[in-house]
Amino acid sequence: MLLKSLMTRIAYSMLILSGILVSEAHAYIDPGSGSVLLQLILGGAAGVGVVVKLYWERVKTTCQSLFGRAGKTDPNG
Repeated sequence: MLLKSLMTRIAYSMLILSGILVSEAHAYIDPGSGSVLLQLILGGAAGVGVVVKLYWERVKTTCQSLFGRAGKTDPNG
């Protein structure tokens, strides 16, 4: 526990010092960065869609059990 606390303090100290001692970074954002960002967002959305499609039955069953619709069939009809 003591080692973890010490390592955390050292990490925070290094982070603070690196923020204080950094000089200006005369940089710019490339015009193609917007395109890459858009591709990242669209690719992530497509990935989420594929995962939902693959696990749709499991998601549907879980939602039905959460809202109490699973297993409520009438044995008489």
